[in-house]
Amino acid sequence: MKQKSMGLLGANLQDVAELLEIPKLIPGRRDKILQINKAAIVLITASFESFVETLAENAFQFMIESCQKPDDIPEKIRNLVGSRFANSPNPALPWTFAGDGWRSVLLKYREKVVRKYTGTFNTASPENIDNLFAELIGIKNISTYWSFQPKRYNAIEIYKQFLNDRHKIAHKNEGPAAPSIFYARRYKDLVETIAAQSAEAVECHLLQLSK
Repeated sequence: MKQKSMGLLGANLQDVAELLEIPKLIPGRRDKILQINKAAIVLITASFESFVETLAENAFQFMIESCQKPDDIPEKIRNLVGSRFANSPNPALPWTFAGDGWRSVLLKYREKVVRKYTGTFNTASPENIDNLFAELIGIKNISTYWSFQPKRYNAIEIYKQFLNDRHKIAHKNEGPAAPSIFYARRYKDLVETIAAQSAEAVECHLLQLSK
């Protein structure tokens, strides 16, 4: 699970690394270099969004596969799923289905939650990421596990700033006046760091649930 999501991120960020090598081939073309750096920021954000979605889906799948019966599902998740089932006031209803019917209910729940927080009109904001993992596997505030050097800076706030710059670039053709390669590489380093911390937090949480 952890290896798959981190492997996907690594492959996508390798594309970013190659993109950031292009300016060396066109020295003096400030206009072209600026556009390349902006493209890198957009691609880094997309790579992290893909990572988050993959990690969340795989974590939920792992949780399902480790459960032999509905009672094995964490109570918080059972209640969340049950309360949303066909608007039923009875959270125990889906767990009374015969055979593996309850697994189908869980898969539909996963699809709805993932779409809710990572759909077309949403971004991988810290708030959406926190809610996604809380509603899927019950881990609280996963973004609080993030840290980035130097530690006097808040990793969440740094990420929000990059995310805001990406929004301006992608939707308003604005953003940093002249994002440097250093700026783009720092964003790449941040994403690699907080992704690894998120994957580790999820893995520890799932291991704790299995005890």
